[in-house]
Amino acid sequence: MTRTHRRTVRTRSKVIGGLLAASLVGGGAFFLSGTALATKAPAPAPAKKSPAKTAKANAKFAPFVDTSLAPAYDLVDTATKTGVKEFNLAFITSGTGCEPLWGGVTGLGDDKVAAQIGALRAKGGDVRVSFGGAAGAELGLKCDSAASLATA
Repeated sequence: MTRTHRRTVRTRSKVIGGLLAASLVGGGAFFLSGTALATKAPAPAPAKKSPAKTAKANAKFAPFVDTSLAPAYDLVDTATKTGVKEFNLAFITSGTGCEPLWGGVTGLGDDKVAAQIGALRAKGGDVRVSFGGAAGAELGLKCDSAASLATA
């Protein structure tokens, strides 16, 4: 004889289980909703007014000129034809000792591009000098002291 026995769940157990499930779902939703809320970012500070630009700050383009290349770059002709009056001249390095050389090979007074600096300045132009480069060693590494570097 086979009897089918089914367990009966009391009403009280159903109510307790329902309340427990509801509290878990509600509590989880409450907990997670707090972490999902986006916070409003503070407004950015108003931009400060830029200082007035000087004539030097208005330079829009300053070509990089390697003074060791041949033929020698014509700074004055370029300034006349293009209106570009500021140039970056490269490179001052050292040869074998604490002696500044253009491109590690040409003396400061012997370079054909650097010789044009006075004429360029007479036309309202100017140059910046780049130290270090492909040929020669960094001048500061070849000089024994800050005084010898300044003298060079």
